[in-house]
Amino acid sequence: MLSIRVQADEGALRGLISGLERFAIQVSDFRRYWPAALIAVREILSEAMESEGGATQAGSWPDLSPGYAKWKARHFPGTKILERTGRLKASLIGSHEQDVLMSPTSMTVRSTVPYGRFHQLGLGQKRRAPWSPRPRDAFRIAGAISREIRRDLLRIPNSSSSFRGRFGQALS
Repeated sequence: MLSIRVQADEGALRGLISGLERFAIQVSDFRRYWPAALIAVREILSEAMESEGGATQAGSWPDLSPGYAKWKARHFPGTKILERTGRLKASLIGSHEQDVLMSPTSMTVRSTVPYGRFHQLGLGQKRRAPWSPRPRDAFRIAGAISREIRRDLLRIPNSSSSFRGRFGQALS
């Protein structure tokens, strides 16, 4: 039988535990991880816009009314639902019209395009096309954050030179 024994001296363990405790305190403030999450959110929003809602929990957005679809085809040929100039989409995926608020425990991504709220909230004449993320989108965002956390964990000083591993044959 093969046995593996890892032994750490008391000082190395204290250093590792101290590093993990400091890390736990840091993770209560996610501001350093939000930029990675923001990249994932922008990708998800871009997919939602490109698929005309098909890449959302709610599914594809309703078709335009026949009259409006004809008018739009004449005046803005080749554009998608919720698109005329591309300004709204750009504001959702990272233009200067995107407002990102980061706190220790939350991140809010907003479009500062004035008509964006009409689409999201279904106000006035604008059609309602809310962003409704799919469960896998939450996993994508969490995955982006967890990759950054893992990188930070690998940076914790652990006095690895104080750990000794011994490989040997165990007697049965």
